[in-house]
Amino acid sequence: MKRDLLEGKLSCTENTASLLASHLLQSEIGDYDDLADRDFLKLNKLLPNQERIQERIMELHYRHLGQTPADSDFQVLEIARKLEMYGVRFHPAADREGTKINLAVAHIGLQVFQGNTKINTFNWSKIRKLSFKRKRFLIKLYPEVHVSTVFLSSTHWRQSAAEKN
Repeated sequence: MKRDLLEGKLSCTENTASLLASHLLQSEIGDYDDLADRDFLKLNKLLPNQERIQERIMELHYRHLGQTPADSDFQVLEIARKLEMYGVRFHPAADREGTKINLAVAHIGLQVFQGNTKINTFNWSKIRKLSFKRKRFLIKLYPEVHVSTVFLSSTHWRQSAAEKN
């Protein structure tokens, strides 16, 4: 979680990032202490833009007085699990026309993004078959009135020896 937050992989608002950082601070050093907070934040980077919002992180940390490290860790997970992009990892690909897209596997199904904008979701319940041949990844959907096969390609996917046979 900390690494995702630091590397910007956990997409959230600045306020949410500040709140997450304040709970991480509570978990690491305990109750608010101005000098201890400043020292910790100076030596430990939690967010990419930490210096700019450090005062906000400290204000929020002050509100967690008496909270145990376990409670703080729980709060971090509770906040993160509600974020739309929590646990979503992009895999670069291209559609049939060669347009660059990102694929993501999520609890709901396969999601297709252009940049950070979700353009399509293929729900697991509607996916009939997933297959992979050379650099082409195919998603076959159960028949409906629209297209039932989607072609995607990527140089990043590798086929295992078991799949080749």
